Amino acid sequence: MHVIPSGTFEPLRKQWEHWRAQSGDPVPRKDQVDPKAIKQLLPYVSLIEIDGEGRVFSRLAGTFFRDLFGEEIAGKAVAVIRKYQGTGLFLPPAAFLAVVEQPCGMVSTRRFPTATGEAWLVHVMTLPLSGADGARNRGIYGIEMEREDGIRNPVLDVATLQIEEGSLLGYRFFDLGYGVPAAVGVLADALAEP
Repeated sequence: MHVIPSGTFEPLRKQWEHWRAQSGDPVPRKDQVDPKAIKQLLPYVSLIEIDGEGRVFSRLAGTFFRDLFGEEIAGKAVAVIRKYQGTGLFLPPAAFLAVVEQPCGMVSTRRFPTATGEAWLVHVMTLPLSGADGARNRGIYGIEMEREDGIRNPVLDVATLQIEEGSLLGYRFFDLGYGVPAAVGVLADALAEP
C-alpha cells in the first residue's frame, strides 16, 4: 500500500504525489519524472544513482544544493563533494540500496546549527526510481526545511548553515507495497555514520 507518513510537509507531499502518479513496475522510471509537474520543488530536488562499485552520484541537483555545498554537485560522486564530508546529508550507500532495492520510501530528519545560533531541521524524502533498463539503482531526493522553533520555510542564509555539525534525529522507512527493509539495525548503523 502506498501511504506517505503522517506529518509529511507539503513540498515533500507534492513530490510523493507526483512519484505515485507515475506508472512503473514496481517503481517509476527516471524518465517518467516530469520536472514541469514539480517545478516549485526543483531547487530542493536531486536525482541520485548508485553505480556498480557502490558509489552514490548526484545526477541532477537543484540550486539549493549548489548554494548549500558551495559548488555544483550534479554529476559528482557524493564522496568527493568538499563540504559534504561528514554531514550525512545524502544516504550512505547501504541505506540508499535498501530504499531502491526493497523498494520502499524513506523520510529522515537531521538537525543543523547555524552560525547565528539558530538550529534548522532538514527533512529528506527518498523515493526509488528505475532506469530505462528496469535497474533499481536510482532515486529522487527532496528536502524541506524548518527552523527548530517550528517556523517553516523562513528565509535562510545558506552560508550560515553549519552542515558539518549536523546530527541525525531520526528516520523511518515507509511501505510502497513491497514491505520495508528487514536489516533495520544494520541500516541504523549506516545512517549514523558521518
